Amino acid sequence: MSLTYSRLLCFPGIAADERLFDRQRDAFPDLLVAPWLTPRRAEPVGAYVARQLDALGIDAARVRAGDEPPVIPFGQSFGGWLGIAAAAHLGSPLVLIIANAPVPEMVSDEMQRKVAQLSALPHWAIMAFARTYKAFLAARCAARRLPPRDLSRMPLGFPARMLLWSGLVMSQPLPEPPPGCCVRRGYARHDPVVRYERLPSGHTADLVVETDSHIFNHTNADEVNAWIRRTVAEALHPANATNTEPRV
Repeated sequence: MSLTYSRLLCFPGIAADERLFDRQRDAFPDLLVAPWLTPRRAEPVGAYVARQLDALGIDAARVRAGDEPPVIPFGQSFGGWLGIAAAAHLGSPLVLIIANAPVPEMVSDEMQRKVAQLSALPHWAIMAFARTYKAFLAARCAARRLPPRDLSRMPLGFPARMLLWSGLVMSQPLPEPPPGCCVRRGYARHDPVVRYERLPSGHTADLVVETDSHIFNHTNADEVNAWIRRTVAEALHPANATNTEPRV
């Protein structure tokens, strides 16, 4: 079903690209995927996202003014930070975030150790690691043979410098959404990266998928797509939210 009255703007997680959202594109042909851009030194998240919107040809001022349909950011993992920043630019009424850790404590202990070790390295070593890590992720994706799309080449299109910049971004708390914007969150109950059981008080899980996949929007696409339809309908068309086929 096309998002007739709004556009879904997807932000992939670390080392992923637009192919991560192939299963969403099947359901929402009008969706957009934010491209990875090489970050500038110490670039604020808001400035980075503004460049992404420009690259997509989205006129944030016209969207905020209501001259164009609303844009609903949908962020996976690290993409959650970018999604909230995009909502501030676009005046979005809703942000959808999945597999995202609003506080560092939600990240698995193993991943926290790796990040701590990485942050202690000099810049040149981090860049060397990033290039190696990209190759490792590509091999790992290929070995898993993730159906039905081939995701094995996703890390190859991911700028190595993003790994350093994203670490700096994720060391800060998840930003507050802009006034009037509602955040809806989804998690995998057994996610090995972001531990659902550590979700802090004050943060509600609006979707919990019974899987151990960190990219469950791909592996459990039908459930996630139904959640997107329902949640967007409730936010934009509350009078019709009880319909079995909401027009979103």
